[in-house]
Amino acid sequence: MNTPSEITRRIAIDARLAVLHAEIAQLGSERNRLAPIHKVPEEILCHVFSLLPRLDATIFVCSRWSRLALSSPVLWRDVELANWDTKRVLAAERYSQNRLQHLTIRSLNKPLNDADESALRHLAPRLLSLSITGQQRPLDQLGLALGRYMDLPHLANLAVICREETEDTPVLYLRPMPALTTLRLKGVRVSYSHWTAFADLTVLEMDHPLAVNILFAALAQSPRLEVLNVGTWPSSGPALQLEDLHLPLLREFAFRQRPSDFGVFWKHIIIPATTKVRFTSAHYISRNDLDPIIALAKEHLARPGVPACDTLSLLSLSSYNYSITLSSGFGTPPIFALDIPTTDLFEVLGGVINTLCLPTVSQVYVDQRDYRAAHSEDWREVFRPEQLVQLETLYLGFPLYSSEYGNVYSSLDASLVVCCPDLQHIVIEVAPSAGTMSELYGDDTSLLEWIQTLVEEMTPSVLSTITITIRGATEAQKRAVLDSRHVTAVRDFVWEERAA
Repeated sequence: MNTPSEITRRIAIDARLAVLHAEIAQLGSERNRLAPIHKVPEEILCHVFSLLPRLDATIFVCSRWSRLALSSPVLWRDVELANWDTKRVLAAERYSQNRLQHLTIRSLNKPLNDADESALRHLAPRLLSLSITGQQRPLDQLGLALGRYMDLPHLANLAVICREETEDTPVLYLRPMPALTTLRLKGVRVSYSHWTAFADLTVLEMDHPLAVNILFAALAQSPRLEVLNVGTWPSSGPALQLEDLHLPLLREFAFRQRPSDFGVFWKHIIIPATTKVRFTSAHYISRNDLDPIIALAKEHLARPGVPACDTLSLLSLSSYNYSITLSSGFGTPPIFALDIPTTDLFEVLGGVINTLCLPTVSQVYVDQRDYRAAHSEDWREVFRPEQLVQLETLYLGFPLYSSEYGNVYSSLDASLVVCCPDLQHIVIEVAPSAGTMSELYGDDTSLLEWIQTLVEEMTPSVLSTITITIRGATEAQKRAVLDSRHVTAVRDFVWEERAA
């Protein structure tokens, strides 16, 4: 039996050993970092090679790298090429010992010849994923080849993307692919008569979808679908009868459609309450166009089980294109989103926001750095005070300044602040430095002038309780604000680095 002194000594030795082991590990790591590249262990080099998309370029560095790369079959199972090259594809297949499984072609810019098609047909039975981006003509030929004689029994991921905007959209002919789980098509149509059932499909993204009745019938055979992102569907017509489509595992649902057809499809798609939904209007819309969309959105958000929405964001995507999202927190994925192209900014957005501003919303984020169409309007037309009584935090994107629009944005923000009687916190994101384009962003006093306008609109009781957090300001802007006697009534200023 150990004496107390022996036990104490053993504990001291264990502690010392732990320190020594940590020091040895640190020294070993430092030694490895300082070692010449030719002394790096082969297993580490092999791991580095596996992270390189252009693996074949490494074989020309030195004889050791060439020997290691060419003798490691696992490195050649995932091949990415700038364009189709039959010799390189077959070489990769040979180096992988006939186990090439993942093939990516970044730019298919010429039709495949007989040798190319033969090589692809040879690889097809073993491929797990195939991703091809290219032009219209070669993709048209590829789409026909896939449907006629490509045997793809193990293919799990297929992506075909056309990077040309052309009226002659490439057509894809799909054969049965029993293992397919992910299908991504952009700028590509699928032949109506060649759509097949994909029982294990979990992700479907396509911007030229099938006719809605065919699509519904096809998706009904994909009960495991988790992500559905589809573009404009052909109009169903008044006589078309649709069966309800149940997608019990759907996590994300995004679709682009004419506002008039929104309800036709939405009411027939049965999705979980937790599904994240994004609707993009395919046309410029007016306030009246949105009424049915808003009604269905409210109905969905009122379902039991829908996550609580405490943050409403209004973002400018581009000129006359806006996004309204409801989420569970600033910076979190949207629970419900509307992407709206409109020239009637305040009438349309005001109707949407005032309707969707749920009682649970306590944060509003407004990014108006590109609100050029709104310079003469007033935020009171968008936000009604009775809808914002619970608002505690307001995020504002610091706007662009120019000689044309001047400081009119600050009056917009001030009117918005007035609509928030219980406001406690304002977070201001300052626009990035524009370098020589300083005339667009204003001088070092622009931020001060903007904040002064906000402060002047606030009551003394609000000023005594409010905190203003400013992210990304320059030192000169910070100094101008802190030295100003006009903003001393603000309870607190917090200065942060720009958000990542």
